[in-house]
Amino acid sequence: MQQTHLSTRGVAHMKIKPISFTLVTISLAALFGCSGSPPASKGSWGYVDRTGKVVIPAQFAEGRDFADGMAAVKIKDNWGYIDRTGKVVITPQFAAGRRFADGMAAVKIQGG
Repeated sequence: MQQTHLSTRGVAHMKIKPISFTLVTISLAALFGCSGSPPASKGSWGYVDRTGKVVIPAQFAEGRDFADGMAAVKIKDNWGYIDRTGKVVITPQFAAGRRFADGMAAVKIQGG
């Protein structure tokens, strides 16, 4: 149970019981048994559907959420865009890439 105490300065202090937890990380490929997909390097990103089935194998340095049918992904040092099948539709060439909205996405040009 939480108890709140008011200090002489008018600041509320709460006594909260500490909670400990363990964070476990695992490879998506190992979790979902994707033996037919290319091996994922440590820290690679891929995509799963709502049932947890891997639909785009982990192969990207980073990945963003899909919007307007595309997702920004980082391949090596550059950002580009893939479609829902995992096909690169905008070649990785940007320093940064944001989500699409109404057919456009903000990108940072290399060296800019």
